[in-house]
Amino acid sequence: MKMPTVDKSVVLYEQGFDENDILQRSELGQKLSNLVNQIDGPFVVAVDGQWGTGKTYFLQRWLGAHEGGIPVYFDAFANDYIGDPLPGLITALTSRMKKSDESTFQMVKEFVSRLSVFAVRKALDSVTSGISEEAIAIGQEVQGKNKERSRQVFSEYWKREEDKRTAMVEFKAALSKLANSVSENRNGATLIFVVDELDRCRPDYALEVLEIVKHFFDVPRVHFVVGVNMYALECMVRNRYGNDIDAHQYLSKFFHTNLELPHSIVGDTEHEATLIYFRDLTDRANVLTEFREIVAEMIQKVQVASNVSLRDIEKIVRSLILSKVEMANPYNPNVYGRIVVAITLILSEVIRRDLYPLFRYANIEDEQLRVFFGITDEQYREFVLKEDVSREIFSDRRFFFYLIWLYVCESDEFVKFDENVKERVIKVIKPSMMHFSFNPKKFPREVYQKWLV
Repeated sequence: MKMPTVDKSVVLYEQGFDENDILQRSELGQKLSNLVNQIDGPFVVAVDGQWGTGKTYFLQRWLGAHEGGIPVYFDAFANDYIGDPLPGLITALTSRMKKSDESTFQMVKEFVSRLSVFAVRKALDSVTSGISEEAIAIGQEVQGKNKERSRQVFSEYWKREEDKRTAMVEFKAALSKLANSVSENRNGATLIFVVDELDRCRPDYALEVLEIVKHFFDVPRVHFVVGVNMYALECMVRNRYGNDIDAHQYLSKFFHTNLELPHSIVGDTEHEATLIYFRDLTDRANVLTEFREIVAEMIQKVQVASNVSLRDIEKIVRSLILSKVEMANPYNPNVYGRIVVAITLILSEVIRRDLYPLFRYANIEDEQLRVFFGITDEQYREFVLKEDVSREIFSDRRFFFYLIWLYVCESDEFVKFDENVKERVIKVIKPSMMHFSFNPKKFPREVYQKWLV
């Protein structure tokens, strides 16, 4: 079996979405393009997705697919060691400017240089707070000193404050002129900054980027598309300002709208994006269809209660390929139990690291098993009350997975089930222990040693 290649390298501004767009990201990209092409005013949109859902892939491909305006890619995480986001954003813009706009752009850079003299953070403080900490410190310093010296100190301070504000106003005026100079007589955005990896930055830097965007780039026809995990960003806000702050409300002042990367793909029927991606990777790796479907079914059950990202899917497929599990014939009843145990170990190691040692050493509890396999309390009660439970365990395999692990863990809960149920489970799992020690508690470790190492 060959390792599937997941080529994530993109030639920025040139490569759009692939023809084999299995996750239908191009449709979302078109919606985003329609949005920025119709709005003239300052506009900030968040492309929201959890870690590992493919935000970077989407944003970089969208840069190549979008028509209209000048898109500018800014990797926030790659720049957060600098401290001040403004020069980094302008540097990213530099490489995208045409020679015809060079004179206007030089004006923009000149005002950035003037602002850097004051330090952007302090300039922001004076705008957002009305009076900075420096003013308070000066006031305290001159108390008790002669009035003439006091007037001189305050005069110097307010001159600096006035220069900061003037530089900010002139920067925005130059940026506005630049945005209009590249308009090409069209509607919508002319400068589009795509900010990526914001949720991976230091909290202070991430929030500074948002402040810079709001106060320095609030200019008509200048838009920002920000790839971010909004939940992680809200955590950063609480980390900085305390748990009492309404983080969602706080962030709403920076973003005009949110676009969420879809979790499911709608066609004739609705499918989870993770399962579509899993089947695509395993198809390219020539994984046996019957074996693939066992894994897909378990993933489907597990993600009911646990977040499974596209990045997780890649790790699962790599682990399957590197293991000896796929070499087992799923039609062979003597190995089915081993397959279930091995797949559970692979999935728990990637998706639920907290439960992985419990699976490996057969110490996992009944309730933890039910949560892992996506069995709700109501579903469990219905399952137990069914007249022919032994038939049900094969029609809904999450209960079968659950019962196999109850047996392996020698759980007291397994003993409580009907004799027919126990007999059917044991009939499957016992042959799988051939060439093993026949000790259920040792079985997961033995499967690990023979198939997963």
